[in-house]
Amino acid sequence: MRLDRCWPAAALIAISCSAPSCTHEYATYAEFDKFVEQTRQVYQVPGAAVGIVRDTGVVFIKGYGVRSIAGVARVDTSTKFQIASNTKFMTAAAIGTLVDSGRTTWDQPLVEHYPTLELSTSEATSKVSFRDLLSHQAGLRAYDGDLLGRLGWDQAEIIKRAQYLTLDGFRDKARYSNMGFFIAGAIGAYISDVKALDWETHVTKALLEPLGMTRSSPHYAAMFLDENHVAGHRLKNGQAELMDLEMDGLPPAGSIVSTADDMARWVRMLLNRGKLDDKTILQPATVDTIFENAIETGPGGLLGEPKAGNGLGTENFTFLGTRVVTKNGALDGVRTVVVLIPEKKIGLFVLANLNLTVFPEAVQARFLEDQIGPSGKDLQTEMRDVTQKKWDSMSEPMVFPTDPAPLPLDIAQLAGTYSSAVYGDFSLTVDGSDLQIASSTPTVYTGKFRHWTGLQFLLDWGHTDDMLGLVTFQLSSDQTQVTGFAGDPPSPAPPPTINYGSFTRQ
Repeated sequence: MRLDRCWPAAALIAISCSAPSCTHEYATYAEFDKFVEQTRQVYQVPGAAVGIVRDTGVVFIKGYGVRSIAGVARVDTSTKFQIASNTKFMTAAAIGTLVDSGRTTWDQPLVEHYPTLELSTSEATSKVSFRDLLSHQAGLRAYDGDLLGRLGWDQAEIIKRAQYLTLDGFRDKARYSNMGFFIAGAIGAYISDVKALDWETHVTKALLEPLGMTRSSPHYAAMFLDENHVAGHRLKNGQAELMDLEMDGLPPAGSIVSTADDMARWVRMLLNRGKLDDKTILQPATVDTIFENAIETGPGGLLGEPKAGNGLGTENFTFLGTRVVTKNGALDGVRTVVVLIPEKKIGLFVLANLNLTVFPEAVQARFLEDQIGPSGKDLQTEMRDVTQKKWDSMSEPMVFPTDPAPLPLDIAQLAGTYSSAVYGDFSLTVDGSDLQIASSTPTVYTGKFRHWTGLQFLLDWGHTDDMLGLVTFQLSSDQTQVTGFAGDPPSPAPPPTINYGSFTRQ
């Protein structure tokens, strides 16, 4: 069994440093190492893997803590983690290989590649491009359509059903969309040598294999091919507890599993503007395009500096005037972050087996202050006392109305079959004062309607990665028949809700 590993200085120097100024670099990370371990304990993260990489190689890499609170096996640099939405960064890079080969451009309308692609407006259908989808500016509402990945539809059917998702504008602002990445990744595979809607094969052949990321995979099952993988965790009542890791339903948006050793290869290639050792993975101009703003989102980053924005599968901001490119990820039980400072050719990655923890961002803040300069703010206190508390509130149960209006009809009248153009057919059955909902899709998916007030119910699918929704049942004009239900406007207040659209009673 491999234990926590912090490579000895001599080995690191041989691997990563040829310039005289770099010969003592590893020693400068002793305090950083101590900080990471202390911070891991502050945030009660069971296990983590952290690496700092230059364009010339790895300068710091180490596993911390345990893979699971149910055992004593330690995290090392070959321990597998889900990297969650850091997958988006890799999806963009895999599409970048198609741009480099001349098969497409970032701005070519995707309908020219995949003629049956249809979105809910004619403008979006005719114009939407890889750049639009990879920078979240196609108009798809935040998290809309995520449920499609749970229902067992094949990739062609999911893309087909995207035409029924409401668009809130087009190219006017950024709205975070996993569905957009699914469409981009699938169509990218379709125009690659794979010639099928098979993103998993495309990203493996275009990126993971050329980079020598031998323990990385786009397949969830690859997590469990050996014992060296983490378990998922969450905090409950101040204590870490196990939670099941969960497959991402829209794979190009979040399904890759990887290790610290493999992530170091990925980061090094990016810092080298597309090259790893003597192998060219991406052209320098393609890496630059992935990094740069495709759409500005306003002030952002740790210091709220202006002109933050979305690149392609990335976000970027400035820290004391220096550009930082980053991507974070979260799934049931895991958190990740990748941070690049292109100007200094140095980057950081953090993999952690606890969700809803600000630990990766705390390490990021320390890294940026070490590499760029003191911020003049107490970023660690802000992370702990402001950001983490805000995140904690997202996992708190919904506060139901204290004096709800009664349901104006017998709950049995709500039972029946309901159909959504987006999601398909669902059956509702009575369960005491609640309703159970179950899909009639290739994979049966279940949830619960809990009475809120009047004809309004809270829709809860019972999974951390599935957002809550408030819906209101609709009645016929004479108020005697239930005709369907419709999602209420989304709420950003924690825990946030989204609009699941309209369902018609059959």
